[in-house]
Amino acid sequence: MGAFGQVTVNDAMVGKYTSEQWRSRAYAVRYFVGFTAAGASVGLVAWLYERGGFVTMLHAFSGLCLLVIAAAIILPAESRCPRRARTSAGFRSGRI
Repeated sequence: MGAFGQVTVNDAMVGKYTSEQWRSRAYAVRYFVGFTAAGASVGLVAWLYERGGFVTMLHAFSGLCLLVIAAAIILPAESRCPRRARTSAGFRSGRI
């Protein structure tokens, strides 16, 4: 069930942090990378299991998990920029 929730959260993050002009491209890249990684993971699991069994496979995945945690720690903090006020004059002039 957690995987279904993750998809929703990831889509919400892409929608929040990308501008309207780039949103469709961001979703396309996200799904392309996701489906490519999912396809490659099947072969990776089979190769790791063949090489050293279940324990080797778990060691490799724990190493990948540590890389993900390290990447999350390295990410910069979110900076908050003040948004410009949308006025009716701004809409009429085409500036916003």
